[in-house]
Amino acid sequence: MKGKCPFGKIKCKECVLYRKGMRYFDDNKKAVPFEDCALNIAVDCLENSVSRSIGHQKAIEGTRNEINRLIGLFVTLGNRKELENKS
Repeated sequence: MKGKCPFGKIKCKECVLYRKGMRYFDDNKKAVPFEDCALNIAVDCLENSVSRSIGHQKAIEGTRNEINRLIGLFVTLGNRKELENKS
């Protein structure tokens, strides 16, 4: 139902929640004009925020996994060096 009035009004431009403006995107430098209900705009912004948050969480998880692999590598190298020093 994207772009439709949540209250079933036909003349949205007379509604108090009707908004008109410019929308800016992270990856696009150009502003895009829009006209829509404020509720639809708010939900769209919330969806974008959640998508960005999920992307950040995945990136952090990937970084954490790589750090754990490096720690494991250094521990293995340290253990090997200790064994060489003992013998």
